[in-house]
Amino acid sequence: MINAGDIPPGAPRPEMASRASEPRAETAVNHMEFYRPSAELKRTHAKLVTLLGTDRAECVEAAAVVEHLRQMWRPSQPRIVLLAESHVWTLAHEARSIVLQPDGVQTGFARFVYCLGASEPKLVSPRVHPNKAGYQYWKLLHDCVRGPDEPHIGLLRSTNAKRRVENKLQLLKDARDAGIWLVDASISALYRPSEEGRSSTRVVRGKKAYGKVLQTCWDNYVGPVMRAAAPPIVLVIGKGVEDAVGELLRRDLGEAVRVEVVKQPNTPMSVAELEEYRGRIFTVCRR
Repeated sequence: MINAGDIPPGAPRPEMASRASEPRAETAVNHMEFYRPSAELKRTHAKLVTLLGTDRAECVEAAAVVEHLRQMWRPSQPRIVLLAESHVWTLAHEARSIVLQPDGVQTGFARFVYCLGASEPKLVSPRVHPNKAGYQYWKLLHDCVRGPDEPHIGLLRSTNAKRRVENKLQLLKDARDAGIWLVDASISALYRPSEEGRSSTRVVRGKKAYGKVLQTCWDNYVGPVMRAAAPPIVLVIGKGVEDAVGELLRRDLGEAVRVEVVKQPNTPMSVAELEEYRGRIFTVCRR
């Protein structure tokens, strides 16, 4: 349960996390009333539309669903923020689908690690396509919470589907309990999934344009959310994010914040590099 006092200024209100025995078709059409984007989110989205054009700025419905999911999993006092790039492109009609979690909580759909329906099509009604497996951020969260000595196998395709979803839900709960919170540097997806869903293409090309998108999001939305969270540690995921908003992050959160930077989890790495990567993440995140 999220208390009103736990929600950063400007963030969407998560009052719609409803329970039901199974998703209903009519709900999938109407539930977006519970995902109304805040004025701040709408203004930031409008700036991105001006900057990118309507074809490269993701719909505001998806941005609202992503922010709702993020607030669902926000620790009461974030200890560590994982500052990543963005979720993966989600269309408006996809966002209106309902995801039914094993604990009975209903959410909208987004291609985002906080959405249990992403890569778990049986949880989503109506189903969306593509909805293929993407495990990089599940593995990252696992390593943040449980470290490199425990295997990822319980989160992967080889695991029984029911058990796998339960494992994912428990990992999200454990991450929240550990004070670990994932925040995207961009409110709009920076990657579109391919038709088969096994790869993605970048929406914003060029370092300058990429930096402008992240800086616009920081100044208008992400920065205030981060200041309200006031984490003592920020783990920046990816050098591109660091280059774009690292200076703004340190300016706005002050000298006391500890900032660490690691590679994107999908970066090709040798066995030795991956072992070092996983160990470093756990070292930063453990209590």
